[in-house]
Amino acid sequence: MIRIINILFVCLILLIIIIHAFHERKFSEKANKRFLMVYTIVISIFLSLRVIGLDLEPHRLWFESSGSSFSDLTLDSLFSSRLEPFFNILSIFLNSRGFGYEYFLLIAGSIPMIILYNIIKNEQNPVKIYCVFLLIYLIKGPIEVIRGFFAAIVYLSAIYSLSKGEKLKAYIKNVSTILFHFSSVASIILFPFLKAKWTKKKYLITLFLTIFLTIFFRVVVFPQLISINYSGENYIIWKFFYYLTYYNSGNGYHYLGRLHVILLNFNLYFIIIMNILIILISFKYYKLIEKDTTFRVLMNSQIIGSFVNIIFIILSATTIGYRLSYLFSIGNFMLLSKILFVYNNNNKNKNWYVYLTFLFLLLYNFMIILYEAGVHNPDSMFYLGW
Repeated sequence: MIRIINILFVCLILLIIIIHAFHERKFSEKANKRFLMVYTIVISIFLSLRVIGLDLEPHRLWFESSGSSFSDLTLDSLFSSRLEPFFNILSIFLNSRGFGYEYFLLIAGSIPMIILYNIIKNEQNPVKIYCVFLLIYLIKGPIEVIRGFFAAIVYLSAIYSLSKGEKLKAYIKNVSTILFHFSSVASIILFPFLKAKWTKKKYLITLFLTIFLTIFFRVVVFPQLISINYSGENYIIWKFFYYLTYYNSGNGYHYLGRLHVILLNFNLYFIIIMNILIILISFKYYKLIEKDTTFRVLMNSQIIGSFVNIIFIILSATTIGYRLSYLFSIGNFMLLSKILFVYNNNNKNKNWYVYLTFLFLLLYNFMIILYEAGVHNPDSMFYLGW
């Protein structure tokens, strides 16, 4: 019953913000900012009390097993634990003070939501941006991807600082993302390429070249690479090899049925396809995007994410590809909002584009909710038997 109430709350908050987004101009700028802060507080409280989310129970076990003493904590152990340094320290601190798991969820959920609020509050159409963000990321963000979402929002903040010319702040934020999710080490390597200039032709050529070279790598080099049995103590490297070989080992993901295959792959590939479409559509408005450093850097990050995702999908390392693409494409909601509500403003069919986009995003959320409800799982009360 509590699970149903949680899902109904998600539906309700989405409905309220969608209605607000379509009536944003009826409120003053100050009022809209206050509404956004209220939404952020309400969602943060919900995140601490929820019972839904694939990451919920694994994080509870890690939280409860982290102990309550800092005496055995070393720099080496911080980067060799299953939990990243920030969450490891947070768990120990909360346990040592007698605070429960709900406080862990509150802090882990509210900080990135507040960072997000501060990024978008001064943008044009902030309520619409917030609405698009929630349609893409409310469930597949703070609800299901606790650590990855936290790291991605800090990375988005780093991009925002870089676009404003605050280079030192941007690099400090970007390096700090590894404290929240180990996969963010990729952003440290690729961050210097975020100010590159692209054209649609250059992107497509690079995309096809990436596909060709990755296929060659998979045929010639990859079989030798996955045969390596890494036995070192570095957790980040071990995790990389684990996910790199997971779907090629014969012991990979096991589906519970055909409906499980459909739901999981729809939720995965919907975002991948959407991200590539956003890139291709953005090139139509590239002269406008080029004038706005924030959105040019966001687009470049999205481009890098698409290359990374394609590489790992071809290598059958879908988990790595999805996580890295998730990180680099975290600004997709801002680009999509800009296209729908600013660049497309003079198009006579603009309303149809907006309605169609929202319809597809609602379909995406519906499929996620079906997955959350467990319609594919024989142990769920909502199992559909397929």
